[in-house]
Amino acid sequence: MLNLIQERLFEEGENGNLLPKLGLAYELSKDRTFAIVRLRQGVSFHDGTPFNADAVVAHWSRLLNPKNRYRSRMSVYYLKAVTKQSKYEVRFQFFYPTQDFHKALLVKNSFMSSIPSPKSVKEGTQVRHPVGTGPFQFKSWKSNFE
Repeated sequence: MLNLIQERLFEEGENGNLLPKLGLAYELSKDRTFAIVRLRQGVSFHDGTPFNADAVVAHWSRLLNPKNRYRSRMSVYYLKAVTKQSKYEVRFQFFYPTQDFHKALLVKNSFMSSIPSPKSVKEGTQVRHPVGTGPFQFKSWKSNFE
């Protein structure tokens, strides 16, 4: 369900290649110490917040923050930082050379790979009312419903 509301940067093609979604291009540096992702322009989250490098950096910085105790962070232990290069380009910096980071961007139904609205995260509503860029919008959450 998560991938219907929140989209990923890329989908996985038949041969394991990256297919554009919110990300248009993925370029790994020659020394494999960083990757640049070019982002799709003209996209907004369901709450009207624009999708851009700020949204991607906010999402990944939150996941990398040890105070958040995000368990899956260990699957990208080699990721040092995510920085904005331009309005529609981000840089994923690694602690040491790696070539497998793109796989982390492909994990289905994962909080790691699905980009939420930074506004809903900041307001604390993302857990019970997820906001994304996907083809479906979350309508409501009913607790203790039989």
